[in-house]
Amino acid sequence: MAASNKIRLFVGGIDFGADKAHVESLLSPHGVVIDVFLPEYRRYKGKGVRNRGFAFVEMYREDGERAITALNDTQNPVTTRRLIVKEADQR
Repeated sequence: MAASNKIRLFVGGIDFGADKAHVESLLSPHGVVIDVFLPEYRRYKGKGVRNRGFAFVEMYREDGERAITALNDTQNPVTTRRLIVKEADQR
């Protein structure tokens, strides 16, 4: 598929202890997950690494749009936080 057939999603409201596999398992029921970028704090309160509560996920456009429709503004199954799933802003 061409690069224009891909979409980069912002996924907010994920569990602070989640890893890339957790984020992928959250989105994979809606389609193919190509890549997950999970920003981390290197030394969170002196206790090592912790993610920042959001991720960027690359998917095929049709799959990503399906994930947005299904997951945006729903409760995270692991926490009580609301998920935010939308197309990421262009940099």
